[in-house]
Amino acid sequence: MKDTTPDLTRIPSTDLERIQHQLNQEITQRKKREISRLRRDISNVATRLNIPLQPLIEAVIQKVAHDTSVSASSRSRATTVYQNPDNPSQTWVGRGRPPRWYSALIDQGYTPDQLKCVPATTEH
Repeated sequence: MKDTTPDLTRIPSTDLERIQHQLNQEITQRKKREISRLRRDISNVATRLNIPLQPLIEAVIQKVAHDTSVSASSRSRATTVYQNPDNPSQTWVGRGRPPRWYSALIDQGYTPDQLKCVPATTEH
C-alpha cells in the first residue's frame, strides 16, 4: 500500500496554519454530529424500554464521574528507595527527576546501591 502522507516540509507555514484551522473546525463538527447521534440513540433506547430519559442521563453522568475520579486515599504510597546518609529525612522513591542531594552524592562517587534504604520506609 502506497504512503499518501503529504510532504509537509514543502508547504508554507501560513498554509499549514490554515489547514490546521480547517482540521480543527472539521473535528469539532464531527464531534458535535457524533454527540447528536448518540443522544438520539440513547433517547430511542430509553423510549423503547419505557425508561425516563432524565434519570438515565443522570445515572450515566454519575457513573462516569465516579469511574474517572481517583481519590488520593485509594492510591498506594510509593515506597522510599533512596535515602541521604547525611540527612535521613531526605528520601526519594526513585521515580521522576532525582533530587539535588541524590545527584550531588552520585557526583561525589556514591553508587545508587550505597544510597538505598535499609529497610525501605514509606515516603511522606
